[in-house]
Amino acid sequence: MPADALLDRADPDAVLAEGVDADVPVTGNPLGGVAPPGSLVDFAPVHLLTTASLDALDLPREAVPCYRPNLVVATDARGFVENDWVGRELRIGAEVVLRVLAPTGAYAVVVRGGRVAVGDRVEPT
Repeated sequence: MPADALLDRADPDAVLAEGVDADVPVTGNPLGGVAPPGSLVDFAPVHLLTTASLDALDLPREAVPCYRPNLVVATDARGFVENDWVGRELRIGAEVVLRVLAPTGAYAVVVRGGRVAVGDRVEPT
């Protein structure tokens, strides 16, 4: 992979407003831009998705694999709550802390590792 490879990312708000077939603004993100050296990921090593985003898009839970998240956060919130987490840290369970870097299908890096279990509480800090 060339060191200067970019991943085009459509503006998610524009896609929602104008439709998936519309020409919308895109930004070029360095492919694997915040990934550890030697790893291959689209942008960051952790990809978060919430059930609120799936609900906002009227997508069934069966659609989750299409988005390839590492973590799916169940929430009663509405809309794209991941967008409000950018720049914040998420505590997951008793051990793990992630720093959220980018919105909509939030991308994060590990601040403190540990074990994550189904049902662990997720708290923006």
